[in-house]
Amino acid sequence: MATGTRSRKQKVPHFNVKCHRSRSNKSLSYNDRYLATEFDVIVATPTNALFKGGALGEEFEIVSEPGLLEILYEHYGVSDILSLIESTNKDWRFVQPTAIAELVDGYKVIPRTPSVKLFNDPNWLSLNQIQPSLEAIVKSKARH
Repeated sequence: MATGTRSRKQKVPHFNVKCHRSRSNKSLSYNDRYLATEFDVIVATPTNALFKGGALGEEFEIVSEPGLLEILYEHYGVSDILSLIESTNKDWRFVQPTAIAELVDGYKVIPRTPSVKLFNDPNWLSLNQIQPSLEAIVKSKARH
């Protein structure tokens, strides 16, 4: 989770989603990335991005970028960490992979860690908006 003030790519509050496999197929130029056609939708929540990574057995710490918690508290209308975690656990978002795909050596791939804007992301929508997208996917697959 980041405010965007120190980011080169996203200058607005955002979080990144881990969306790659282990580097298991080094013979392919996109070895650790998924093809955009491998999934119909990707679903994520910002909760995991609230925590700094920790080694196995260590306690996880909340991210400490200056100003970030204040932005998140205001966005979710909460005032403490536990309420923030509870709120982010309810903030599910989805995207159709083709909307965020990158071209790598002629292949449309899902970025390793796609970025999701906290506010008004045009690609990542609230999960309560998924039904029309799923219906369109089903209709498209039925035609093929």
